[in-house]
Amino acid sequence: MQSQSLYGLSKLALLNTAGYAKCVIPLDKSSSICAPNNTGKSSVINALQFPLINDLRLTEWDGHDLDETRKFYFSSDQSYILLEADLPNGPVVIGVAGLGKIAGYAHQFFCYPGKLNLEHYTQGKTIVKFTKLFNHLKEQGFNPIELKAQELNALLTGGATPFDGDINLKMIPLNNVQDSAIYKEIFRRILNLHKLGASDVKRFMLRVFERHMSNSRVDFYEVWRRSFDKVNRAKRELKALESMQEPIAALESMLENQTVLKGKLAAYAPKIDQALIDFETYQQEQLTELNIALEDIEHEKHEFEQKQQLYIQQSRDIERKQTQIEQWFLDYRALKSEFELVNKATLKVSLTQLKQDYESLSHSLSSAQGQSLHTLDYRISETQKQIKSLKLQLKNLEFNLFTRMREDLSLKEVEEISRILNPDILSFATTSNGDVEITDEDAFGEFLEQLSANVKGGVLTLPGATIKLKKLSPVQMQTGENKEQLTAQLAALENSLKEFKQQREVAANVAEKRCTNPAKRAIKCRARTS
Repeated sequence: MQSQSLYGLSKLALLNTAGYAKCVIPLDKSSSICAPNNTGKSSVINALQFPLINDLRLTEWDGHDLDETRKFYFSSDQSYILLEADLPNGPVVIGVAGLGKIAGYAHQFFCYPGKLNLEHYTQGKTIVKFTKLFNHLKEQGFNPIELKAQELNALLTGGATPFDGDINLKMIPLNNVQDSAIYKEIFRRILNLHKLGASDVKRFMLRVFERHMSNSRVDFYEVWRRSFDKVNRAKRELKALESMQEPIAALESMLENQTVLKGKLAAYAPKIDQALIDFETYQQEQLTELNIALEDIEHEKHEFEQKQQLYIQQSRDIERKQTQIEQWFLDYRALKSEFELVNKATLKVSLTQLKQDYESLSHSLSSAQGQSLHTLDYRISETQKQIKSLKLQLKNLEFNLFTRMREDLSLKEVEEISRILNPDILSFATTSNGDVEITDEDAFGEFLEQLSANVKGGVLTLPGATIKLKKLSPVQMQTGENKEQLTAQLAALENSLKEFKQQREVAANVAEKRCTNPAKRAIKCRARTS
């Protein structure tokens, strides 16, 4: 006796998808997938929806939306879901390939006659990209066909397609192609058995056979549901009563306990009433005592406030008397200092000081004669500039721009460059907090060399012009060896500035006194003060 051949799905393979690098599940015999929770069992089973349902509107992904599902299964163009089926015309392979992130995690269907071998999808240790897959399969002797979702659905259910002459995929032999949605819904529910109940099976089966009923307008599922509605209602009520046995028993126990509590309340009610009366009496007595204590406290508080006001007034009187005494001592010290007799030594010292002041004032008066206020102001201004320059040189004596230029140039080159620079620039500090910040030592040295190359023989050569600098004097900068000399010059200039200011004050005082006559000396006073 010849054995009958079995046709149907024979193998499911996942390649670089759903968290699997490689997964192969045999489907020609009974298979069990056992693993802990959240390890990908449902992902393998749900993957069958892509090649067999292929209409994503009819699929179910355990609460995840379609965008998350596409990204999960087809994260790259090297992700494949492959299904092998043994059909009467021979084995065929139905594949779903990912197009990657650039294509928005979309996928593409394809199929070809032949056995499924995962080595055909690898090249060495690398998975072949979908863009190169067809050429790679053709080299292996296969003829892959790229399909749209509608074309794959028609091939599976027996609909007409342009590829009927190339391949036969009629895996769901329906007499009417319009029934494919019902069978796909049944298949999807079978994949998720936990969501398939007895009522769902009856409803789907009636939808399958309703086309063959005599009256297609009759809703057989509704007729069946109404027929068993009373029975189902009685079952629900019985089930509800059975589930409420424990709450009913608990309620009976509560009612018995309620009776006991009522008896206790009846026994304790007179005692509770007497206790409330006693408590009311006790409360009134306590309130009376507290009111009396409160009146005593209020009276004591009033007395304390009066004492406080008295103490405050006394404190203010004491402060006023203290201020008067302090003023008296101040007046006493002033009068004592003014009228107290001094000894002879103090008088000599005072006389010597007065003579020195007189001689200094006489010297200032004689020096101020013949000099206008404008001349003295000019000398004071120039002396202040010299003092400022010397202070800057003295402050940055060791680390200034002049010293830095001497590291890369000769003294003659620095002197020629200094003819065109402000003298105070060369006194700026080059330390971390100085006015000159050198960010690149090499670049600054190259710049100085370029500048020196343009200043030769006292002539500054510029693009389109030359400037003769021989008539300009070079800047004479001091070094660390001249610190004592600089200090002495600075002290001399400060003394000169002090004398110039004193002479200016004396000259201004003399000019003001000479101009006391209002009309006769107005013109002469204006000339002198200018």
